[in-house]
Amino acid sequence: MDRFEPCQAVIVEGKKDKEKLELLGFKNVIALKGPIYQTIEEVASKYGRVMVLTDLDREGRVLYGKIASGLRNLGVNVDDSFRNHLFRNTKVRQIEGISEEAIASFL
Repeated sequence: MDRFEPCQAVIVEGKKDKEKLELLGFKNVIALKGPIYQTIEEVASKYGRVMVLTDLDREGRVLYGKIASGLRNLGVNVDDSFRNHLFRNTKVRQIEGISEEAIASFL
């Protein structure tokens, strides 16, 4: 997981996404709850570099844009590299369906 180490936290859409990423060894996984702006402010107050792993469908892409923009406006570095890899090089479209193989192909 060395390639993920610079990211201090990972934001996901829901409980199942959080559980899956934690099962795969990710740390500081934050599931959205309540208004998006609250999560953005909370994350920005604690972390300087994060990944946003919303689903790769249309709705998830819109949500990603709102979250990433909000975080960047508050000075947080949003690392897109793994998300972009998933979209371009795998068939994963739902984060809860991510596999060890998808992660290994990035590392």
